[in-house]
Amino acid sequence: MQANRLVKINGNAIEQIVYKSQPVITLRMMDELHERKEGTARNAFFRHKEHLLENEDFFIVPYDEWRPAVKNINGGHDTGQRNPMTFLSQTGYLLLVKSFNDSLAWKIQRELVSVYFQTRQAQKSIDPLTEKLNQLDKLRKIQSVISPQEFNRLRLAALGEYADEIPLIIETKPLFQLLELVIHAQKVGRHFQGVDIILNDAPVIQFSTSALKEAFDALSRENGLMQPYKSSASLISAIRGMLKNSNWRYEGEVKRTAASRIYRIVKYKS
Repeated sequence: MQANRLVKINGNAIEQIVYKSQPVITLRMMDELHERKEGTARNAFFRHKEHLLENEDFFIVPYDEWRPAVKNINGGHDTGQRNPMTFLSQTGYLLLVKSFNDSLAWKIQRELVSVYFQTRQAQKSIDPLTEKLNQLDKLRKIQSVISPQEFNRLRLAALGEYADEIPLIIETKPLFQLLELVIHAQKVGRHFQGVDIILNDAPVIQFSTSALKEAFDALSRENGLMQPYKSSASLISAIRGMLKNSNWRYEGEVKRTAASRIYRIVKYKS
């Protein structure tokens, strides 16, 4: 464990603590940054601990490991504590901060996510859009234990200036994965009623949205994936949004019957 670079949060310079190659914060730091009464974050931690995963959302670090870093951020002063200390990863922090709903909490949360929880290496080597996708992947790990409204608030905070690209960033990544599963199913001889696939140099998928959604539902269950498209309308919206920066092309409606509309998408070589 080490105290890394200085970062500025709400106008205050603090040292970033890194443990197992990722930034972490203490419960006391969380109280101080959010200007909460000492013990607020600790109480929240124990209230919600059953939902947190050790070594993913939080770490219990022995004294000999945390002492050098925490001594540095305490200005060289020995706090007298010798017990193991709890440190929160980004996902652990986001799970706890959802109970902090004042205006300052929004500001601190945004700055911690966009500045503190980013590693120096990531800032140098990963483009901003990819970094936002990585942050959203972390948010998805806690999506099942927070409300849709809270998830939307957190993802908006993480996206920052990319908020206008939410359909692209949020929806298309799982869509690509699901489409590849549909193509693979066809290759091994499995077919879905209402979904036709032409396998050639540029695979073509023709489908009604209801049939493709049913195929996604089945493949998601079988592969332990989250299927984010709860309706045919949300699915077609995602398909329309995946045009940008992808090797898929949406060709729109190609056939209409009394019962359904048939759409076509084509995958080109990368």
